[in-house]
Amino acid sequence: MNIGKLNTLNFPQQLKEILTEAINDKTVSVFQIIDSHGVIDRGKIHELLDGRNREVVDHVYTVIETGQPIVNTVEDHPGAIHLWYDASRNNVFHPEVMKALQSLSNGKMASRGTFVLVLDANDYADGYFPPFPGVHIDLPNDAFLDYLAANP
Repeated sequence: MNIGKLNTLNFPQQLKEILTEAINDKTVSVFQIIDSHGVIDRGKIHELLDGRNREVVDHVYTVIETGQPIVNTVEDHPGAIHLWYDASRNNVFHPEVMKALQSLSNGKMASRGTFVLVLDANDYADGYFPPFPGVHIDLPNDAFLDYLAANP
């Protein structure tokens, strides 16, 4: 699993480039964005995904204890970009949910799309993230303060 670090004020542009590469890479079926500061919200992700000729399907799960909703939605929209914003640790690491995500990742579930997980790093404080490629937005304090000042 390769998780890159984004730790400069240029992270929005870097994230857009890396996310575009992941979405265009036929070998990447599941990609994660780990946010340590709450700087990526649902609107920001949709903004990064705008202009693509692919459908974006939002996945919203308060509690999910089976992989079936993921399987069904991916089967119904096989070429889409699937976005699961605020994917909590309890949901992602539920054995049935992880099994569905790993089936996507290893090609056992047919999909031409990309499943994007957006994780709050604080929910994964031990640093044990799902076993998928992605990026971790982790700005040093001074860069985070500069970002906040520039983006009120």
